[in-house]
Amino acid sequence: METVEAIYDNEPKDTTVGRDVYLIRDNISSEIVTDGDGNAVKQWRCTEHRLSRVEYDKLLDGIIDGSWTPALHGHYREKLHQTADSLLAIAYRKKRQAEDVTPWAAYITAMDRWNDLVSAMAETMTTDVPDLPDMP
Repeated sequence: METVEAIYDNEPKDTTVGRDVYLIRDNISSEIVTDGDGNAVKQWRCTEHRLSRVEYDKLLDGIIDGSWTPALHGHYREKLHQTADSLLAIAYRKKRQAEDVTPWAAYITAMDRWNDLVSAMAETMTTDVPDLPDMP
């Protein structure tokens, strides 16, 4: 992963996905500067993390070369939330089909709590993932 301070004429997106590179940006800010012609123009600055596809896949598994930043850790947590979304979709379908919905309702509640714990990981940027609840 390469990290650089980048400057843009237009507001950069938080994330740009290319064929061979993922750009994840932190600390996006703007300022008014004078261009070469003496005109006041808005310029955007950010910290840009450039990851290869392999580095990005490792990031989603909680492994990075370097330090976590809020933006990088956000991608990691988003992958965990996507896992929860998939499991919740299964649980809601099973609950609709079940004769006894109680175990599925309890599982859905436990998954909601798990999602809250994953969100709370942002405070410390930990990669210690709470155990997933057991599916009925």
